[in-house]
Amino acid sequence: MKNARFLTRLRYAATGIATVWQRERSFRTQVWLGAGALAVVIVLRPPPIWIAALVISAALVLTLEMINSALEYLLDHLHPEHHAAIGAAKDAAAGAVLLASIAALVVGGLMVWDTVGSRIVDASATSQNMFWMITGPNSMKAWDGQKLG
Repeated sequence: MKNARFLTRLRYAATGIATVWQRERSFRTQVWLGAGALAVVIVLRPPPIWIAALVISAALVLTLEMINSALEYLLDHLHPEHHAAIGAAKDAAAGAVLLASIAALVVGGLMVWDTVGSRIVDASATSQNMFWMITGPNSMKAWDGQKLG
Protein backbone atom coordinates (compact mmCIF):
# COMPACT_ATOMS: atom_id res chain seq x y z
CA MET A 1 0.00 0.00 0.00
CA LYS A 2 1.34 3.36 -1.04
CA ASN A 3 0.52 5.44 2.07
CA ALA A 4 0.78 2.71 4.67
CA ARG A 5 2.68 3.22 7.89
CA PHE A 6 6.42 2.59 7.91
CA LEU A 7 6.22 -0.66 9.91
CA THR A 8 3.53 -1.95 7.57
CA ARG A 9 5.71 -1.18 4.53
CA LEU A 10 8.66 -2.84 6.29
CA ARG A 11 6.52 -5.96 6.80
CA TYR A 12 5.63 -5.96 3.08
CA ALA A 13 9.31 -5.77 2.19
CA ALA A 14 10.18 -8.62 4.57
CA THR A 15 7.34 -10.67 3.08
CA GLY A 16 8.76 -10.04 -0.39
CA ILE A 17 12.21 -11.22 0.68
CA ALA A 18 10.68 -14.32 2.32
CA THR A 19 8.65 -15.08 -0.81
CA VAL A 20 11.70 -14.89 -3.06
CA TRP A 21 13.69 -16.99 -0.55
CA GLN A 22 11.00 -19.69 -0.62
CA ARG A 23 10.38 -19.70 -4.38
CA GLU A 24 13.78 -19.04 -5.95
CA ARG A 25 16.65 -21.48 -5.61
CA SER A 26 19.01 -19.06 -7.32
CA PHE A 27 18.30 -16.43 -4.65
CA ARG A 28 19.06 -18.93 -1.89
CA THR A 29 22.27 -19.89 -3.69
CA GLN A 30 23.31 -16.24 -3.94
CA VAL A 31 22.60 -15.73 -0.21
CA TRP A 32 24.79 -18.73 0.67
CA LEU A 33 27.56 -17.45 -1.59
CA GLY A 34 27.30 -14.11 0.20
CA ALA A 35 27.62 -15.92 3.53
CA GLY A 36 30.74 -17.65 2.17
CA ALA A 37 32.16 -14.27 1.21
CA LEU A 38 31.46 -13.07 4.76
CA ALA A 39 33.42 -16.04 6.11
CA VAL A 40 36.37 -15.11 3.88
CA VAL A 41 36.18 -11.52 5.17
CA ILE A 42 36.21 -12.76 8.77
CA VAL A 43 39.27 -14.92 8.11
CA LEU A 44 41.28 -12.44 6.01
CA ARG A 45 40.26 -9.22 7.80
CA PRO A 46 40.79 -7.03 4.71
CA PRO A 47 40.82 -3.21 4.88
CA PRO A 48 37.36 -1.62 5.30
CA ILE A 49 37.26 -0.39 1.70
CA TRP A 50 37.32 -4.00 0.46
CA ILE A 51 34.59 -4.97 2.92
CA ALA A 52 32.45 -2.08 1.65
CA ALA A 53 33.05 -3.06 -1.99
CA LEU A 54 32.11 -6.66 -1.24
CA VAL A 55 28.95 -5.69 0.67
CA ILE A 56 27.82 -3.38 -2.14
CA SER A 57 28.53 -6.09 -4.73
CA ALA A 58 26.62 -8.75 -2.81
CA ALA A 59 23.71 -6.38 -2.16
CA LEU A 60 23.56 -5.53 -5.86
CA VAL A 61 23.41 -9.21 -6.83
CA LEU A 62 20.64 -9.97 -4.32
CA THR A 63 18.70 -6.85 -5.30
CA LEU A 64 18.86 -7.72 -8.99
CA GLU A 65 17.87 -11.30 -8.19
CA MET A 66 14.77 -9.99 -6.42
CA ILE A 67 13.92 -7.59 -9.26
CA ASN A 68 14.34 -10.46 -11.72
CA SER A 69 11.99 -12.60 -9.64
CA ALA A 70 9.41 -9.80 -9.34
CA LEU A 71 9.49 -9.28 -13.12
CA GLU A 72 9.03 -13.01 -13.72
CA TYR A 73 6.11 -13.22 -11.26
CA LEU A 74 4.40 -10.23 -12.88
CA LEU A 75 4.95 -11.34 -16.46
CA ASP A 76 3.88 -14.92 -15.75
CA HIS A 77 0.70 -13.60 -14.17
CA LEU A 78 -0.15 -11.10 -16.91
CA HIS A 79 0.81 -13.31 -19.84
CA PRO A 80 1.10 -17.00 -18.89
CA GLU A 81 1.61 -18.14 -22.48
CA HIS A 82 5.03 -18.07 -24.05
CA HIS A 83 5.80 -14.89 -25.96
CA ALA A 84 9.15 -13.93 -27.51
CA ALA A 85 9.15 -10.39 -26.08
CA ILE A 86 8.39 -11.64 -22.58
CA GLY A 87 11.10 -14.27 -22.90
CA ALA A 88 13.55 -11.56 -23.99
CA ALA A 89 12.61 -9.40 -20.98
CA LYS A 90 13.14 -12.32 -18.61
CA ASP A 91 16.47 -13.18 -20.26
CA ALA A 92 17.63 -9.57 -19.99
CA ALA A 93 16.79 -9.49 -16.28
CA ALA A 94 18.62 -12.78 -15.75
CA GLY A 95 21.57 -11.37 -17.69
CA ALA A 96 21.68 -8.39 -15.30
CA VAL A 97 21.97 -10.81 -12.38
CA LEU A 98 24.73 -12.68 -14.17
CA LEU A 99 26.73 -9.52 -14.87
CA ALA A 100 26.42 -8.37 -11.26
CA SER A 101 27.46 -11.84 -10.07
CA ILE A 102 30.56 -11.80 -12.27
CA ALA A 103 31.43 -8.31 -11.00
CA ALA A 104 30.99 -9.46 -7.39
CA LEU A 105 33.25 -12.43 -8.07
CA VAL A 106 35.89 -10.11 -9.52
CA VAL A 107 35.64 -7.79 -6.48
CA GLY A 108 36.01 -10.78 -4.16
CA GLY A 109 38.97 -12.12 -6.11
CA LEU A 110 40.71 -8.75 -6.10
CA MET A 111 40.09 -8.44 -2.37
CA VAL A 112 41.69 -11.81 -1.70
CA TRP A 113 44.59 -11.07 -4.06
CA ASP A 114 45.23 -7.66 -2.51
CA THR A 115 44.90 -8.85 1.08
CA VAL A 116 46.88 -12.09 0.77
CA GLY A 117 49.39 -10.60 -1.68
CA SER A 118 50.22 -7.69 0.59
CA ARG A 119 50.78 -10.08 3.50
CA ILE A 120 53.14 -12.21 1.40
CA VAL A 121 55.13 -9.13 0.39
CA ASP A 122 55.21 -7.92 4.00
CA ALA A 123 56.39 -11.34 5.19
CA SER A 124 59.08 -11.44 2.50
CA ALA A 125 60.34 -7.97 3.40
CA THR A 126 60.41 -8.92 7.07
CA SER A 127 62.46 -12.06 6.39
CA GLN A 128 64.91 -10.08 4.24
CA ASN A 129 65.29 -7.45 6.95
CA MET A 130 65.91 -10.18 9.54
CA PHE A 131 68.58 -11.72 7.30
CA TRP A 132 70.43 -8.40 7.05
CA MET A 133 70.10 -7.77 10.79
CA ILE A 134 71.62 -11.17 11.57
CA THR A 135 74.40 -11.13 9.02
CA GLY A 136 75.27 -7.45 9.25
CA PRO A 137 76.32 -4.99 6.54
CA ASN A 138 79.69 -6.64 5.92
CA SER A 139 78.27 -10.02 4.97
CA MET A 140 78.14 -9.15 1.25
CA LYS A 141 81.82 -8.20 1.26
CA ALA A 142 82.64 -11.59 2.71
CA TRP A 143 80.63 -13.28 0.01
CA ASP A 144 82.46 -11.31 -2.67
CA GLY A 145 85.81 -12.41 -1.24
CA GLN A 146 86.68 -8.89 -0.14
CA LYS A 147 88.64 -8.22 2.93
CA LEU A 148 86.48 -7.27 5.89
CA GLY A 149 87.29 -4.39 8.20
